[in-house]
Amino acid sequence: MSDTERILISEIKTEKHEEEDTVPVTPKKRDKKTTDASGDEDGCPTKKTKKSRTKKTGPLGPISTTLDEASGEDKMIIRLKEVEGKTWPEIRKIMEETTGAKLGGSTVQVRYARMKAKFSVFETDDEPRLFQSKKEVEERFEQEKWRKIADSIEAKGGCKYPSAVVQKKFKELTKKGNGVCVAATAMEGRTEPRI
Repeated sequence: MSDTERILISEIKTEKHEEEDTVPVTPKKRDKKTTDASGDEDGCPTKKTKKSRTKKTGPLGPISTTLDEASGEDKMIIRLKEVEGKTWPEIRKIMEETTGAKLGGSTVQVRYARMKAKFSVFETDDEPRLFQSKKEVEERFEQEKWRKIADSIEAKGGCKYPSAVVQKKFKELTKKGNGVCVAATAMEGRTEPRI
């Protein structure tokens, strides 16, 4: 073995020996000072307070709750749409020129819809009409629903039934607690549609 080889081996052994002697040390965390609610330092952590959420308002600011309180920009949007009959791209361009802010493709249109919803006043006289109309529409929907189901049964090769019969049979099957199973079993047992 040459002198050079001995020196290299000696250095390697020395490095290994130094590595074994040194224990890896985990870096220390920064020293945090904690205070309690009264501001005294006692080592106890304090409860973090949640940041209050603020609504993102965008370049046009928040929408007022009434038309009287609306900003000039909001009143301009309403006037441009309802009085002057401008299109949404035209209104957006005008608003960008007025405010100097770049607006998204649907920003003005969505803002208009929200303003209309906030500014609309529901008349007290129309409240009973609301409930009456809702009931009528739901009844019509219920009748149409069962008629459409009866038509679907017929289209799938079944018999033609009045909607009232279909509704009654459905209620009977679901009362048994296994309406889906009964219907699935009935469909599996039949190979040809009835004509």
